[in-house]
Amino acid sequence: MRVNLAAQVLSHLVAAGIQTLCSLGKLHKEATHTAHFTDKLFNSFNNRTVKSSQPMAHQITKLSGHKNFLREMMLPGPVTGGKFR
Repeated sequence: MRVNLAAQVLSHLVAAGIQTLCSLGKLHKEATHTAHFTDKLFNSFNNRTVKSSQPMAHQITKLSGHKNFLREMMLPGPVTGGKFR
């Protein structure tokens, strides 16, 4: 199995697992944000394509938005509007 495919499968499984546990009440509903973050993070580091229809699912370039995404993920603070701050 190719490593990038394995990482993609792992990110989707982790995200799906977190979302399932949230829907069953085993995790706080705010943990769904972690699921989305995990999926985006794996996508941002696991692609070779230059362009993609999905945000963060392409190579990191100066204009790709990855730098802002990673910077925002490191900011302390509450989650606002269903998105990371």
